[in-house]
Amino acid sequence: MKKRSLKGIFFIFITVIFLSILSTAAYSNFYVYAYNGFYQKDITIYWAKTNEPMVLEWDPVPNVNYYECKLDWIQGDKVLQTYSLGTTTNTQITITAPRAGVFVVRVRACEVSCSDWVLSIDTKYATVDGEHKAWIIIFSLPGVGPIIIK
Repeated sequence: MKKRSLKGIFFIFITVIFLSILSTAAYSNFYVYAYNGFYQKDITIYWAKTNEPMVLEWDPVPNVNYYECKLDWIQGDKVLQTYSLGTTTNTQITITAPRAGVFVVRVRACEVSCSDWVLSIDTKYATVDGEHKAWIIIFSLPGVGPIIIK
């Protein structure tokens, strides 16, 4: 029987502790998440089902004709696909998820030309309960529902 070195046991112990902390953090609405080569700490996670409508809202911009909205399906620091949510003259839009996954929201204001995109992970613009904070949405599939015996 091969003996494990103290160094190997310590590595396994630290890895288990790290993974348990990371999984605990994800369920308490805070998560360390990589995006575009830098790390954001304390990202608020909104959990939703793919069949549940969600209202996105932003502050109005003066002299704007409309707003464009998009969802970026992300994994790590890569955008896997971008979904257009269309345009609106309102300062809110109701969405349902195009699929399960992790999403970043993008909005921009348009008059004759359009502004730069504002991301939900940009703490300069994004807020959670009035506090400048980054946020993402994790959409999961809805359950199968109750099983009924007749």
